[in-house]
Amino acid sequence: MLNMRTPAVLCILTILAVSATAFGQSWTVTQLTNNSGDDYDPQVSGNNVVWTGPNGSGYTNVFKYNGTSVTQLSTGDANDTHARVSGDNVVWQRGGGGIHLHNGTTAIQVADYGQDPDVSGNKVAFVGGDTATGINGLWLYDGSTVEWLWKVGAITWRSATAPKISGDRIVWELEGVMMQGYTEVHYYDGSTDASLTSTCPFEGESQISGNKTVWANNVFAPELPEETEIRLYDGTTTTQLTDNDVVDRSPQISGSNVVWQQWDGSDWEIVFYDGNSNTQLTSNAYDDTNPHIDGPLTVWQGSDGNDTEIFVYDGTSIIQITNNSTDDELPRVSGSTITWRGHDGNDWEIFTARQTSPECWTGDLNGDLIIDITDLNMVLIDWSKSGAAITDSRSDTNSDGTVDITDLNNVLIDWGKTGYKL
Repeated sequence: MLNMRTPAVLCILTILAVSATAFGQSWTVTQLTNNSGDDYDPQVSGNNVVWTGPNGSGYTNVFKYNGTSVTQLSTGDANDTHARVSGDNVVWQRGGGGIHLHNGTTAIQVADYGQDPDVSGNKVAFVGGDTATGINGLWLYDGSTVEWLWKVGAITWRSATAPKISGDRIVWELEGVMMQGYTEVHYYDGSTDASLTSTCPFEGESQISGNKTVWANNVFAPELPEETEIRLYDGTTTTQLTDNDVVDRSPQISGSNVVWQQWDGSDWEIVFYDGNSNTQLTSNAYDDTNPHIDGPLTVWQGSDGNDTEIFVYDGTSIIQITNNSTDDELPRVSGSTITWRGHDGNDWEIFTARQTSPECWTGDLNGDLIIDITDLNMVLIDWSKSGAAITDSRSDTNSDGTVDITDLNNVLIDWGKTGYKL
């Protein structure tokens, strides 16, 4: 069991950026918004971060940060919601109805109906009723046309909800008519649909990555469930990842890795599945919730007893990204970028953290994370040499072409230091 919560050391880089470093991992934190209204629902894909926020006229529109600058993707007197991103493609639900897509250059209206969109590449999955035909169900935009994939029958199903798309594959949930909370998880493999629900009629919180789908059972039961379990479908078979007497909720998946939150009887903890076995990442007296995962990185929000902070697990250790006196929540991760929203004491703002290469001490010539006799000898071996006569370019610490007293001093100033610069 891992139980490491190492607060990152924070140092101010700019007015809106700080650096967090621990165990050789360096994260640069940047505040993307600074306004007088709430910013919502941050999402990330690669360097691109999207969210919805105030437009200054009393409405919320969609904004995108591409790693360098912020662009407003939607305008007008409408409240846009549910923005999702895949590469340069951003999809959202337009206030008043309709699905819109920005392809990195221009925005188009995919449909004048629908809600809960998700995007993978240039493909968009969404649910809702076609105002022209009256058909209610699951829809797919393939980059050029909108196709109806599943029609909701008025007798059996009330609605389709929560679609998630990965490539050609889609997972979504169907809400039944006859029984309160009855839901089934359905899976579309690019050509056919199948129900993944087996014995429990209250299944949901489904997520998808490639041909793998994860979900929780018993989550929508009429009474608060005493236990729920996490299930994984790999395109062929379903495996139950948990078998306990507690509640397991909010699963997320990336490849073969799955993460979720588990109730330990007192508070929520984070559990990680690596394709073979489960590991509990946290064990403390406070709630750890809202996990998300991409590749080797897992993020979540955890309470420190006063407010919630953002944490990341890199496969080896846990690093605390934020350390302040206000709440940080709803983290998402993609590649080496994390995004979340944080409260500034007045309203919610959007933040991002990007993993960067750690910086060695100048005197650590051989990069072994300790400045010692080995580094000193490297300077002495090349002492007073210049140009091509220098046998190891690392001994010329200031790259002025000569190994001299400046290089010797750079080693001596850092003498005895270990690890990376903080």
